[in-house]
Amino acid sequence: MIALEGRVPRDPGGAIKPNPPTSGDDGRRRRARKGRMWPVFLVGLILANVAFDLSIVYLVSSDPSFAVEKDYYQKGLHWNDEMAQQGANGRLGWTADVTVRPSGVPGESEIAATLTDAHGAPVQGALLTAEIFHNARASDVFEARFAPRADGTYLARLPLRRPGVWEFRFRAVRAEDTFTATLQRELGPRP
Repeated sequence: MIALEGRVPRDPGGAIKPNPPTSGDDGRRRRARKGRMWPVFLVGLILANVAFDLSIVYLVSSDPSFAVEKDYYQKGLHWNDEMAQQGANGRLGWTADVTVRPSGVPGESEIAATLTDAHGAPVQGALLTAEIFHNARASDVFEARFAPRADGTYLARLPLRRPGVWEFRFRAVRAEDTFTATLQRELGPRP
C-alpha cells in the first residue's frame, strides 16, 4: 500500500500501519549514533592528556635526584658577599679536611673534620656546622653540628648509607673569624 500525501496508511482492520524501514532510514540512524560518539572521543583524549600531565608532574616533583639550590636567588643577589668570604678564607689561611668511617652503629657513619691554621696547627674552639648531601640525591640534605674533641677534631654522626660522591659544605665560626669550605669525598658501601 502506498501512502498518498496527507493520508496515513492503515491495515485492512483500520489500524495505522507504521512505514516500513528503508535503507535510507538505517543509514541516518547509524550516522546519528556516530555523530554522538565523536564528543565522547574528544573528552577521552582530553582526559588522557590531563592524566599524562599529572603523572609527569608527580614524577618530576617526587624525583629525589632533582634538586634546586637552596636560596639560590638570594645567593645570586649576594654574590659579592660570597667573594668577600672567599677572600676572608684566604686571609685566615685555614684548611678543612674530612674523613668518614663506620661508627659501629649499623647504617650510621662517623664524620671527623679537622680545621688547621696557616701553620698547620689545629683550630680549636670553633663552632663547626655542615650541610652534607650525596651528589645523586642533592635534595636530601643533612645538617650537622660537630662536637669538638680535645685533639682538635670535630665529630658528628649521620646516616650516610649511600656509596658514591658526597659533598660537605662546612662553616666554622670562632670569635670574629668565619671560615667556609666545600669538600667532596667518595664513600664506599657502608655496613
